[in-house]
Amino acid sequence: MTPYRALVYTLLFIGLINSCSKIVTVIRIEPDYPNIHPHLKDTIQEVNKLSKGCLGNLKYAGFMDFKAEFGKDNIAGMANWILPFFEPQININPDYWYKLNSTQKKLLIAHELYHAEKPYIGHINDRDDWGCAEHLMYYQMQSNWCDIYKFEQYVSQMGDCHD
Repeated sequence: MTPYRALVYTLLFIGLINSCSKIVTVIRIEPDYPNIHPHLKDTIQEVNKLSKGCLGNLKYAGFMDFKAEFGKDNIAGMANWILPFFEPQININPDYWYKLNSTQKKLLIAHELYHAEKPYIGHINDRDDWGCAEHLMYYQMQSNWCDIYKFEQYVSQMGDCHD
């Protein structure tokens, strides 16, 4: 973990303690799984290549039944951090995952990795004239047409760490 990332996570942790309302759902003491689930690994590696190494640098990724865990079935994915070193972890809803095409899987993984690895950036909810999200950090999944139409733009946003 870089000193910069450690500082960001420390500040994030202090902010979460001060707000106290989301600390239980965002920070975990132990990972839910010891490594990256094999069904997610290839897509995470593809996103890592597309982002030129900016995204996909995590040790823990797996599936979570959000309905059982939180009583909600409309969550496609979630990022959280594992104490004590704030290791990023992503959780994907298998009910969504196995219905998505390859492009949608890449964008879902990239979105959750963005949350996990850049916790200081939240959702960016701007749309263009066609109704498509301007950023891969849009708060919800969108049509396959928009994903294909905007894919190159989203890929360039994945590599933002090189700017």
